[in-house]
Amino acid sequence: MLTGLSQINIELSSFCDRATLCGFCGHQDRKTNPNLKFGHMDFALLESIRAQLSPPLVISCHRDGDSLVYPRLREALELFEGFPVSVVTHGEALDRRADEVIGRCTTVTVSVIPKDKDRDIQLQSVRGFLQKKGDRRPVLQLKFVGNIENPEPYLALGVPVIGRRLHAKGGNWTYQSEDPPVPEIRVCLELLGHPSIDWQGRVFACQRLAPNGEGMIGDLREETLEQIWNGPVRAKMLRHHLDGRRDLAGGLCPKCRYWGIPAD
Repeated sequence: MLTGLSQINIELSSFCDRATLCGFCGHQDRKTNPNLKFGHMDFALLESIRAQLSPPLVISCHRDGDSLVYPRLREALELFEGFPVSVVTHGEALDRRADEVIGRCTTVTVSVIPKDKDRDIQLQSVRGFLQKKGDRRPVLQLKFVGNIENPEPYLALGVPVIGRRLHAKGGNWTYQSEDPPVPEIRVCLELLGHPSIDWQGRVFACQRLAPNGEGMIGDLREETLEQIWNGPVRAKMLRHHLDGRRDLAGGLCPKCRYWGIPAD
């Protein structure tokens, strides 16, 4: 039983094909994330993951890379028909891959960053995607990461906008201003129900940037998701969280300031 599992991030690809990499992002930065290996998830592994899951679990298609780089994107999204599916992307490939995305996911979230050198590329791609999509799924929304100067061209698109606080380059467990919200239960909501799987099949307790594999709770090449989810590594982490001793939970938990609630 995958008790408590509410959302899972599946990294289709660890590549990012953005023309200019985001300056605040450590995921693609070799100094911050020196052990990053580039690759696409084997489709047989993705099929195996799908066979272990049931809707209405939320499927989010990202981790260190951008899912729109994945060669078999259409087939990957079709695997999860009937699930709420979230795609988060820089958006520069949206127009080019529109036919593979339209009608095959629930939402597409395009990250908009401050002082973006690729603004014109992004806007042109998003406009093209919206024109092709029309009234069909997915819902496209913009995610303003930090304070966006001259937001009018984005607002003119007429799509929903959400805000996110800018995190530090060293890791998305640390933010550049105030601490993120803390739930009343004072247990990390990601540990309770929102793990992630990297393109190699390694399962992590959360989505935080883990340069040295921190927070890894198992490997789908060796165990099933149910065995990992109910296994001793996660159980130990969860026990410390429930005891109010996040400092003893291991992984990134002792230094992490995130509790599973996005901050805008």
